[in-house]
Amino acid sequence: ASLVALEASRLWLRLHFDAGESSSVPSQELGRALVDLLCAPKAQRILAHYGPEALRYRIEWAAQGRRRQATRELVSALSARYPQWINDPEQRHWEFVAKLQGQQLRLELEPRFEDRRFAYRLQDVPAASHPTIAAALARLAQPQSQDMIWDPFVGSGTELIECARLAPGCRLLGSDLAAGALEAAKLNSEAAGVKIALQQADALSMHPRGLRLIVSNPPMGQRVRFEESADAFFSRAFRHFASLLGRGGALLWATSRPDTVRALGPNVGLQLQREIAVDMGGFDATLQRWERL
Repeated sequence: ASLVALEASRLWLRLHFDAGESSSVPSQELGRALVDLLCAPKAQRILAHYGPEALRYRIEWAAQGRRRQATRELVSALSARYPQWINDPEQRHWEFVAKLQGQQLRLELEPRFEDRRFAYRLQDVPAASHPTIAAALARLAQPQSQDMIWDPFVGSGTELIECARLAPGCRLLGSDLAAGALEAAKLNSEAAGVKIALQQADALSMHPRGLRLIVSNPPMGQRVRFEESADAFFSRAFRHFASLLGRGGALLWATSRPDTVRALGPNVGLQLQREIAVDMGGFDATLQRWERL
């Protein structure tokens, strides 16, 4: 795969390649050990495949300080071995990341390029989904063209935009209590070339018809203060959303109360199809797919 193809995957946070490791490396031998890893077949195959041949690089000693002596030795050795390589921290193509744990040295190769996957996000709102979480929810949703998809807590609109990327022609509805969120969703959707019908409303008082998918990252409680407990909120939301889905409909959401919700499924006629634990940036949540069969 090319870097362009890897960029097409919308689920990664950091793109890097594992280029091997060395054990029992004394501190004074770090430069030599890293040269050996960079010159080894595994690293060479990665660098040759993704190019360019005359590459520019930067050396990063992860959590190890600058390691100036080891860096000088490494740059000198690499210059002798690969004169077409240039140590250029400002305009690098690659980051050579050295991770030392005890006396074990691991090398990661991190390509540097402009990540344009979510360039449509011109405006954000507090507690909005990280775009990779939104992309994961859209992937779990498996939207189809002409589906009616609602995001009850639309925020900056990312979930619905990601659904539209997977299924052009789907019909999108987004609601939120915050006018600022609706403004952000409008701006972002226009930048993405996606049409979303936006409505300022309380999601738990809305009753949209014809829904096949509800896709959302609701407020979790850690960042948004509830007037009720998080358990009560997710229980009430789950029951309401379930009442809006007909046969074949699905709810895709992130929840910080998976056990509470899981216990409600049989009572509201939804079946849990899949769930994935995720780090939401300081606290854990679970992505769930519920279906009415």
